[in-house]
Amino acid sequence: MLRLSVFALMGHAMNEDPFRVLGLSPEASQAEIRAAYRRILEQVAASSARRDPADLARLDRARAAYRSLLSTIA
Repeated sequence: MLRLSVFALMGHAMNEDPFRVLGLSPEASQAEIRAAYRRILEQVAASSARRDPADLARLDRARAAYRSLLSTIA
């Protein structure tokens, strides 16, 4: 059941502004985008021992936003 809710959140993340998800302005450089994504990864990894569904959802949203931004830059 938890797996389904995470996938549902991933689908919702596709409709969100990727810059907002990563906490960036639309003028952010590629280096800033990468740094913001890595910062979120580190924050979630630090709390991964709890396996909090909210943290997993945040990671999925950040991953989708990062991939979306990379595809528009490349």
